[in-house]
Order: sequence, then C-alpha cells, then structure tokens
Amino acid sequence: MAQKSASSQSLMTAAMVLLGLAALVLLFSLLNRAVNPTINADVQDNPLGLLGTKIKVQLINANATPNTAKRVRQYLINYGFDVVSVRNQTEVEAYSQVLDRTGVVNHAQTLAKVLDIPPGRVDSRPKHDELLDVTVIIGADYLKIKPFKK
Repeated sequence: MAQKSASSQSLMTAAMVLLGLAALVLLFSLLNRAVNPTINADVQDNPLGLLGTKIKVQLINANATPNTAKRVRQYLINYGFDVVSVRNQTEVEAYSQVLDRTGVVNHAQTLAKVLDIPPGRVDSRPKHDELLDVTVIIGADYLKIKPFKK
C-alpha cells in the first residue's frame, strides 16, 4: 500500500511539473508575441486596384549617406514587403517618415512599426498616380530606425 502511495505521489509530482512547464511555455509565447508582434505585409485594402498582394513600398534616401536605402530595402524584403522603388533625394530630411499613398493609413502604420519610426511621423498623402502603397523617407536620423539600431 505504501508503494502505491509513493507511486501516486511521484505521478502527481511529475504531472505538476509538466503543467508548470506548459504554463511557462504559454506565458513566454504570450510575452514574445506582445514584444514582437507578427508583421503582416499583405495588402489589407486596395482602393487603387494595384496588382499583387504585398504592400508596395517606395524608399527615398534623404540623408546624404550612401547605401542606407539599400539596407532598409533588404530589411523590408525580409519582412515580406514589395519594395518597388529606391531613389535618392538631394534635400536632406532631418527625420525619417512614412507616407500613406493610397488612403489606407494602416499600411503606413505597419511599416512605421516594422522600422520603429514614431507614429507621429506617419502621414497620409495620397498620390494616386503612383503605383505604390507607402513611401518611406529615410532621414538624417536613420541610425534610430530598426535596420540600423544596435
């Protein structure tokens, strides 16, 4: 009888340990999702009828430092965005910003989140003659955005 009781006690302890581990895994998963949310590069709304299913992005290097747009381009491609245009601008912008080009601001907000650009630097400036969803202007503060943060 004592042997059954010890065996039951061992099984109960093992079950409690397994339940505790499962709770820790679930808690870690929940915290990880809160800190690192899943990024969806898919088009949510398409008022201009643009081709493709990924958010189309234009990058403008406005900081006088060569190759910053190239690095941001690769970073965004790794997240699933469709970078359709990269160009330089001679006028230097002090701050990076994200511009909505289709009237679907959440596309620009998603990109701002991915790049860690403050929400106050997201603006809606629809430009229906361009075949893109979002323009990212990489300003002189580029070291503060995600591809360059350490």
